[in-house]
Amino acid sequence: MSFTLKCGILLIVILNLARADDDKYEMFVDKLELIKGKEILAATEIKVEKTGPTNFVFRGEVEHFKEFNDDWTLALKVFKANTADEGFKPLINYPTKGTKGVCTVLKNEYKKLFYDSIKDCSTAPHFDTCPLKEAKYTFNDCSFDAGVFKKFLNKGYYLIQVHLSHLEEADLVQYDLYAHVETDK
Repeated sequence: MSFTLKCGILLIVILNLARADDDKYEMFVDKLELIKGKEILAATEIKVEKTGPTNFVFRGEVEHFKEFNDDWTLALKVFKANTADEGFKPLINYPTKGTKGVCTVLKNEYKKLFYDSIKDCSTAPHFDTCPLKEAKYTFNDCSFDAGVFKKFLNKGYYLIQVHLSHLEEADLVQYDLYAHVETDK
C-alpha cells in the first residue's frame, strides 16, 4: 500500500497530469506534501526528476507503519485552475462514489498502471500481496512515461489529493500534489 499510496500518489498523480494531443504540452510537478498521517505513512527523500516532456525518474523511500488490507481505502480527488491565480475547482473524484480498498487497488489500478514500471527498480510489493505488512520500500531511479495518459488533462494548474481512510475513520492520511501543464499554444 505504501507504494500504492505513494506511487499511487506520485504516479497516478504524475500520470493523470500529462495531457497533450501533440508534443507541445509539458507537465511539471510543483510540490508534493503530506498534509496529515505521518504516523501511518511516511515518504522520505522522494525525488522526482523530469527527463522529458512527460517522462520522470523518481527515487526515495516509502514506509508504512500499519498493516493495510481492504479495510483501508483510497480516494483520489483532482482539482483544476486555469491560471496560477485562480481558485481550484473540482474536476475528478475516483472512485466516483466512496472509496476503494487498498487490496482492490493493488490488484487493479496498481497492476495495470504502475507495477511494470517499478518492479525492476524497487522493492515495492507484488500486486497479489495483501494484506501489506508494515514495511519500507525503496525506489531506485524508476522511470515513468506519463505520455500514455496525455489525453486526460489540458493546460492548467492541478491539485491532486490522495486520501487514505480506515473503516469509519476518514482521511487519516492525505497527500497533496500540485502540478501544472504548459503548452506553446
